[in-house]
Amino acid sequence: MNYNIGETRGKATPWDYIRARDVEKMGDILHDPDEQARWALAFLVAGGLPYMWNELASNIQDICYALLELDEGDRVLIVGEEVESCGWKRGVEAHIGSTGSIDLFEIIEEGNAAMYAGRHGRNGLLAAWEWTYTHDTPDNTYDAILVAQAAQHTDDWVEAGQEFLRVLKPGRRIVSAESLIPGGGGLTASIDTDIQVQTWFDRIISPLQLKLSELGAYTAEEIKDAFGDGVERPGTLEWRGVHVFWGRKPLPSQASTSTTA
Repeated sequence: MNYNIGETRGKATPWDYIRARDVEKMGDILHDPDEQARWALAFLVAGGLPYMWNELASNIQDICYALLELDEGDRVLIVGEEVESCGWKRGVEAHIGSTGSIDLFEIIEEGNAAMYAGRHGRNGLLAAWEWTYTHDTPDNTYDAILVAQAAQHTDDWVEAGQEFLRVLKPGRRIVSAESLIPGGGGLTASIDTDIQVQTWFDRIISPLQLKLSELGAYTAEEIKDAFGDGVERPGTLEWRGVHVFWGRKPLPSQASTSTTA
C-alpha cells in the first residue's frame, strides 16, 4: 500500500480479511477493487462537511462569527467548501443584514477535480493550488475574511496570507476554520490512539491508494506562523479536530509595532 502511519500499517488492509460469511451476506462484489474504491470514496466525502458543520460543530461557527466582529452593512469575503450547505453563508448574512454583501468563492468542485485527477500544488501536496481569487480586488476592500473549510487547498499560506491582508481593511479580522483530515500532514494522533478508528480509516484509504504524505492539513498554529507579524494579536483554537485561526490587520499607526502577544 502507499501509506504507512504506524508500525502495523502497510502490511495488509481490512479488505484482505474479508470472510466467507461477509461474501455470503453481501456478494462477491466485496472483492471488486473498483467497488471498494467507490464505497471508500462515498464514506470519505459524501455528506461529510454539511453533517460536521451543521450537526457537530455549529458552536464553532458561532465562535467564528464572533471572532469576525461582523457589523451591519459589512462586505465579507468567503473562500470555502460547501459554504452554503454547511451554513456559513447563512450565518454571515444574519450578522451583516440586508445592507451587507458577500463575495463568495466556492471551491468544492475545484478541489474535487484536483483530488480525482491527482493534481499537486507547488508544495507537493494533493489538491492544493495557488489562490488568485482576489488578484483583481483593490486594497482594503473587505471588512472581514472567512476561510471556511478550505485552508488545505492553498499551496502557499504565506503568499495567500499576504494577499488576504492586502484586501482586508486595517483593524479588521480574518478567520480560518478547518476540520482537518485525520492522517493528513502527519496528524495521526486521532487515528493511532484507537484501533477501531484506525481500521475504519484503513478501510477507506487503502482502496483509494492515497498517499497520506501528500494530503495537506494546515493546523491553526501553522497558519498563524505563516502570517507572522502581519497580524495583530493572532489566536488559535483546537476542538475535536477543528482548527480555528484568527488575526487582525493592524491599523496604519500600529503596523510597525504589531505583536503576536
